[in-house]
Amino acid sequence: MAGAAFRKPGVEITPLSRETLQDRVYRHVTELILDGSIVPGEMVTVQG
Repeated sequence: MAGAAFRKPGVEITPLSRETLQDRVYRHVTELILDGSIVPGEMVTVQG
C-alpha cells in the first residue's frame, strides 16, 4: 500500500515546512527593513 495514509484517532499531523534557509533569511531581512530596524542601504554583515 505505497502512498496510503494511516490515520490514528486523536492524532493530528501537520505538514512540514518546505521553506529553505535562503527564503527564511530573505523574509527576515525584509521584515527588518520594513520595521525600520535596518535602514535601506545600511551595511549588513554575516557576523551581525
